[in-house]
Amino acid sequence: MPATTPLPTVDGLLSAFSGAVRAAGGAAKNTRRGAGYDALGGPAAILWARQAIRDRDLFRQNLVETATGYRLETIVERRYGVPRVQETFGTGTAVFERPVAGSDGTLYRGTRIEVLGDSPRPEVYAIAEDTGVDAATTWLQVPVRATRPGPGTGVLASGARIRLADAVFDDTFSVAQIRCDAGTAEEPAATYLSRARQTKLDNRVGYHKRIVQACIDAGAATVVLLDAGVFGEDDDFGVSHVYVADAGYTTSEALLDACFLAVDRVHVAGCDMQVLGMEVTPLTSALTLKLWDSPGAFDQVSIRRRTLDALLAEFGRRKDFWLFRHDALRGAVVAASPEVQDADIATTPDEPAADFVPVLPRYTLAGTDVTITLQGP
Repeated sequence: MPATTPLPTVDGLLSAFSGAVRAAGGAAKNTRRGAGYDALGGPAAILWARQAIRDRDLFRQNLVETATGYRLETIVERRYGVPRVQETFGTGTAVFERPVAGSDGTLYRGTRIEVLGDSPRPEVYAIAEDTGVDAATTWLQVPVRATRPGPGTGVLASGARIRLADAVFDDTFSVAQIRCDAGTAEEPAATYLSRARQTKLDNRVGYHKRIVQACIDAGAATVVLLDAGVFGEDDDFGVSHVYVADAGYTTSEALLDACFLAVDRVHVAGCDMQVLGMEVTPLTSALTLKLWDSPGAFDQVSIRRRTLDALLAEFGRRKDFWLFRHDALRGAVVAASPEVQDADIATTPDEPAADFVPVLPRYTLAGTDVTITLQGP
């Protein structure tokens, strides 16, 4: 554990030195600043103060919370197995062209290309590697990279905004277009450490992300993990449920078997867990919209369209697609049209209970399966 006492300072070390000299030689010894003894005590105090700072910094480089630079990366990679996002240069290509064929030659690495923008100083890019040009070539793509690392260097430009900042072997060459992606900035130390710790936590056996990822690796496209206590204490029987399906929300026996074996390797021993399937469950819906005035006073086509859009959007964006509530649908419908005071909603099948089921339904609603009736006050 690092010490909490402050580091010795030059003044403090000089005071200790002066006290030692007077204790050994008597009060008559001249230890004022600038006296002869300072030739011995002064340099030693400076060196010992610097040595204390160095020792502290070296000690901090062994602790993951205070390490910096390559030491932080070494500790984190050894402890968590997570590499750091490094600072990189953006890369891309530039299109060089000339009006007619000419001599052959080489476009050399480091040749600069300037792109004019809104700022007074142009953004500078450079050819990334030596590129040979045949005599018959009038057009070719050349790899380029940004000359400064980090984000903010992405570009897509053409025409007069581009100019060559260095001479090339054929002065009829020009740059017709340049495309370059942005680079990346070095990940801040705090962000890197936090991400590494979260990654290790997510990959621990028995955790949600580890179980879901195991099913995805086994071939599932959709995975829903319902913990044993997700529906409250009354429905907690100590059995967690993992529902898996392909992209179409259907589940084959082969997928169930593969996910069952995958989950068995990553859930906690003694934790009961079932692996079950999903199925698409189409809905039909009947809505009665109660308007604050006679339906003839409003644009009925617009009301119906907005109501249908709101209803379909409510089903389309739900993450818990195996549940829906009439009250939530009613709220979405009423909010979509100021002409609507209230709405009665009926669905077939009816709204489901929040419970564990043998097969998890993926409720869907098509516009052709919705009927809308408008009523006056």
